[in-house]
Amino acid sequence: MLPAPHPADRLHPLPGQAIHLGHSAVLLNIAGLRVLLDPATLDGLATAPFANLAAPTQTRLTSYRPLVDFSEIVPSAPALARSADVVLYSHLHADHFSATVLQTLMAHNPDLRVILPHGATRLLRAPRPAPGRALERGLKALSSAGWLDTTPDGLREYLRLPAPDLPWARTFEVADGGAVVLRDMPRVVLRAFAVRHPRPLMWVPTPFEAAYPLVLGFEIGYDDRGRWRQVLLVGETALDAGVLQRLLHNAATLSAAFLPVDLPLGGPLLETWYAHDCHAPPAFLAMAARLAGPRSTIVPIHQGLWCYDFQPSDVPDLNRQRRGPTPLAQTVEDALVSAGAHSAFGPLRLHAWRHLTDVVAALPPQAVLADPTPGRPFGFDHGASSSPVWAQPRPGSVSRQPLNAPFPAGLD
Repeated sequence: MLPAPHPADRLHPLPGQAIHLGHSAVLLNIAGLRVLLDPATLDGLATAPFANLAAPTQTRLTSYRPLVDFSEIVPSAPALARSADVVLYSHLHADHFSATVLQTLMAHNPDLRVILPHGATRLLRAPRPAPGRALERGLKALSSAGWLDTTPDGLREYLRLPAPDLPWARTFEVADGGAVVLRDMPRVVLRAFAVRHPRPLMWVPTPFEAAYPLVLGFEIGYDDRGRWRQVLLVGETALDAGVLQRLLHNAATLSAAFLPVDLPLGGPLLETWYAHDCHAPPAFLAMAARLAGPRSTIVPIHQGLWCYDFQPSDVPDLNRQRRGPTPLAQTVEDALVSAGAHSAFGPLRLHAWRHLTDVVAALPPQAVLADPTPGRPFGFDHGASSSPVWAQPRPGSVSRQPLNAPFPAGLD
């Protein structure tokens, strides 16, 4: 009798199911197409900044220690590679992107296709500058002092390693507003959109930060037996009214939204700044649950499994802020537009978001807030087809359509 497979190798979510693999790494089955978002680690340890752009790299962040045994939820590289058809990267920060992981995945799956933010290829293939003696001595001193975590070691590794050797013909770039046909039958279409870039907090801005690719979110639309459905994938964002607008506008067809949240740092003023300029707080989920439709599932990501153990009780009850009758649709839209109009942190932005919170708090919660167990499949699309044709995708059944195909008319 053959031994039972290791739990980490059971990566077979059915259509309408997903598996949270830690942080923003999520494997989804969307109408039979397997999509993997932001795979950045296979051992639970994040690559150090700078070193994540090189392969192979050994430098790991010491401050990000997993709270659970990652060997139980993150499979071997071959197993993860075989479980995905398309890999999406929201941006190239070290906790979301690793050239070493990507190179490994592509080596074990010759059909794997990868979508990167516009400008990522230029950044990854850029020739490494030769470090001068002063820089070498400075980085060595910072490393010896243990300052800035492992950033100095990561930069030293980046400078001495060549650009990663990736099968570039299978990588594609997409910009803000760009669209890609991932598959023709059943139709699966991706549209990318820029999200509010969190300000570097514990990350040192890189020499190419000014030209760094945008942080992207992904709206994936798919044909579910004649019904058009959508999934929203956001790997990282601060408070972003544009993301909430998408939830509202797609409420009737939205299956799920995977939204990144983080626990704010201590102190009222610091917490407020952190939510607006770094990472969205759990209240973002409560707002999303009121703007999305009743057939939608809101899934928190990014909150672990490195930094802390996220609990449903971390999401505040906005009903305590409920004021007056349910607002009109135009009132909600106006509040979202006003909040999105102020990009700089300051009194105007704080006032607009406080007003938006009051307006949204007057809406009844509709969407389901999921609390998935890491490494285990869970359902995100409660309206998904149960057709046996899609229940068990066969190898080779995914249409190899060109990823630069135009966005289909009539799906806006």
